[in-house]
Amino acid sequence: MNPLLNSTILIVEDDPRMSDSLRYLLDYHGYNVQVGSNLFDALLMIQDFEYDLIILDIKLEDQSGFALMDYIAVKKLNTQIIIITGESLESNAITAIKKGAADYLKKPFDPDFFIESVNKILNRVICYREKEKFYSLIKSSREKFRNVVDSQKDYLCRLNTNYEITFVNRAFANLYRKKPKEMIGCDYKSLFHKRIRHGLFDKLTKLCSSSGTIQIDFKFVFKNRRSRFQQWQFQSILDEQGKVSEIQCTGRNINEERKTKNNNTEVNQSKSLSGIIVICSSCKMIRDDKGNWNQFEQFFMEHSEVKFSHSICPRCVTKLYPELYNDDEKLPV
Repeated sequence: MNPLLNSTILIVEDDPRMSDSLRYLLDYHGYNVQVGSNLFDALLMIQDFEYDLIILDIKLEDQSGFALMDYIAVKKLNTQIIIITGESLESNAITAIKKGAADYLKKPFDPDFFIESVNKILNRVICYREKEKFYSLIKSSREKFRNVVDSQKDYLCRLNTNYEITFVNRAFANLYRKKPKEMIGCDYKSLFHKRIRHGLFDKLTKLCSSSGTIQIDFKFVFKNRRSRFQQWQFQSILDEQGKVSEIQCTGRNINEERKTKNNNTEVNQSKSLSGIIVICSSCKMIRDDKGNWNQFEQFFMEHSEVKFSHSICPRCVTKLYPELYNDDEKLPV
């Protein structure tokens, strides 16, 4: 079905013969048409329904069609207007165009020329609506993308080939206590610590000349002198021609990972025994590296993964509890 035929048209004309002629002509071409004979009727009708096109006589008995145009402008209605008039005053045409009329036709006019004007204007309305729909979808997609990106804890920003920020997420902006919009256009030098700035510039220069990925770990120092270890990855983004258009930067905190790694290293080192162990030949206590003497089991529990479970051997039983055994009972040696 022709999308133009879904359009709604209102004829505002006080001459019944002219009104009927226009309605029949538009009906013949398949349009959905309604008629108002005066300014009061037209005002009531556009309050209840927003028309795509209004065919408006500039003079309605003792009233002016310009009043209806003023009302439409105040209400910001998306309605196109074709002015039709029997008057030949040039000033009326100028006023109509200034007030936003899409076309200005003098009576009598050729029916084919009239239908051509209607089709052209309604085509423009349909294109505008499709464009608005498209922009609305883009805006909605951007908002969803922004919500997804801003919900991430990792830091994200993009630099153009001049090393200026083109996009940041909320986590990244929070690092600098700014809003994402405030960071657009900032130079990369304001983002990273001066200790790595020059070395990073060389790496970014390489990424701008050829595709690739670079990863670095560094210590981020805040204004309150707190520090945090971070890991950053820089990746070149190519355009349709295969040229580098942007550099995507993603970062995350690795403080906990470093602590866990260091703790594991310390544990592994402390649990690893090697070299000569000094043990007392009498009481069997062991001397540690600091010169302290420790019980055998305590020393091994602290310096190895060994766990102890206590029992008592038969020889010690006979020594400690002789009443439990007969003299002729043979015990293992």
